[in-house]
Amino acid sequence: MLLSHSLLERVIPLSGINFHLLLLSIILFFIVFILWLTPKVGFMKKMGPYAWVVLGTIALTNLNILPKKSPLYDTIFEIGAPVAFCLMLLRVNFKKFIKSISWRAFMILLCAVLGSFAGGMVSAFLFGRGDPNLIKAIAGKTAAWIGGPENWVAVAVNIFHLDENYFGASYAAGLVPYMAWVALIFSLAGTPFVSAFNRWVRPKYPSAESSTNVAEEDEHELANRKPVGHEHILLMAAIAIGVVALSKGIDQLVGGLSIPLPFEKTTELPIPWILLATTIMLVLTSYTKTAVIPATYEIGLALLYFSITTYLAKSDLVAASKLAGTVLPPFLVILVVHALFVGIGAKIFRVDWLTAALASICTIGGVVTGPMCALIYGAPHMVPLAIIFAGLGVAFANYLGWVIGVTFL
Repeated sequence: MLLSHSLLERVIPLSGINFHLLLLSIILFFIVFILWLTPKVGFMKKMGPYAWVVLGTIALTNLNILPKKSPLYDTIFEIGAPVAFCLMLLRVNFKKFIKSISWRAFMILLCAVLGSFAGGMVSAFLFGRGDPNLIKAIAGKTAAWIGGPENWVAVAVNIFHLDENYFGASYAAGLVPYMAWVALIFSLAGTPFVSAFNRWVRPKYPSAESSTNVAEEDEHELANRKPVGHEHILLMAAIAIGVVALSKGIDQLVGGLSIPLPFEKTTELPIPWILLATTIMLVLTSYTKTAVIPATYEIGLALLYFSITTYLAKSDLVAASKLAGTVLPPFLVILVVHALFVGIGAKIFRVDWLTAALASICTIGGVVTGPMCALIYGAPHMVPLAIIFAGLGVAFANYLGWVIGVTFL
């Protein structure tokens, strides 16, 4: 018997597993609709489909259209989220990234990454004391603003088990500084600010230098990409599920590590076995043919949407709204510190505005907004560099977010 009485439960005369299967089918149709609609509507396109999937899910459940309780919600998220993360990492060709990026471009990306990390540390120190869920939210948001929403899930939920209401509040509040920053960067295209910034920095190299060769390589790979076959899907599933299963098995066998602290007896340090396993997989698969399996990112992202939707279906909008004011100030601090690191880093390493803006947008916004930024600035040749920035951000994100969590929890 279901614990809630949503509109769907009252209208559909099904019960038990049949009702839950229908519920999951409806959720999938909802996600497909959002993915179809987002590119067609200007203001939706700027926020990206992930934001609308999250906000739409919270609205449907809190308007009592879909139930908040289902025994399949937890199961799908527990399995689907880490498997999705593994599939998305198969797309990150670590070997290619290391060879392709120039040292100046890498340094400005490192400044953007460290800026988000430093902002997370400052936020956790200033705001997180006495509130473990807020620390988890800050750790997750830091990871998200280095690598993307999948890193938020990996750190805040899979590692630190952030409460679903706090997760909903964190996402809603995080949209405010995120959208403000993206809108600011995009609006500066073609303005005198860009020329003034470059005169102040006096860049040492032209923007195109770091990505011309990569663009040619990407075009060649795209032209020769094979269609997705049954064997590709099975191989992807075998790798991802195997990595998740082994990491969970190791976690059950070994668990965390008890370490002594100066003013406490001991503390349990959660070892992120899933992050360690996926990172090893990322490096190893980059040196095999597995790195060019088609559609790994797309399938992983679709599974992530599905997993997050079932997780957020349990959130209480009233409870989450009460927390929004708590999580917004720490997120603003993260963004301010990030911006300072990027600006100062551009001056030190003499990197032009567009490359610095790409590094910032790719960490704060992820793989979707990065290429969009390059196109808005009229520099399509910079799209491959944006993809590289976003890919390398994933490699840093989880560990730095995890460090914040274990430092302050």
